[in-house]
Amino acid sequence: MCPSFDSVFQRSPNTPAQVDFPTTLGSASAPLLLLGTGGDPSLWINIGVVSPLVVNGETFTDNGWTLLAVIENFAAMFTDNPLTGNFVYQTLVDPTRAAVFAKLATPGANQRWSQAFLRLLSA
Repeated sequence: MCPSFDSVFQRSPNTPAQVDFPTTLGSASAPLLLLGTGGDPSLWINIGVVSPLVVNGETFTDNGWTLLAVIENFAAMFTDNPLTGNFVYQTLVDPTRAAVFAKLATPGANQRWSQAFLRLLSA
């Protein structure tokens, strides 16, 4: 696996239970990042906080993974406003913010996506 992402999910990770997500937990100072490549590229974060999901009365776990950002408009990454048509769902604070930025700045196999998400989160 490349250093920027701890896991790459090849299909849409927006499953109700997210049961296929890795179960290893991160922490606020050492978050885990997951790249979702099915559909619009998505960035998920795990800081070790596991929450229940209730779908149709049935309880599942999110395995600690929450949606951080989605890129629907890759061309906007190279404009003055990369948020045009793209979405950031969480505001990161240090030490998590610094750890995420350091991971995304690390060269790896998915460099194009890590740089795009770094630019998006830095906007």
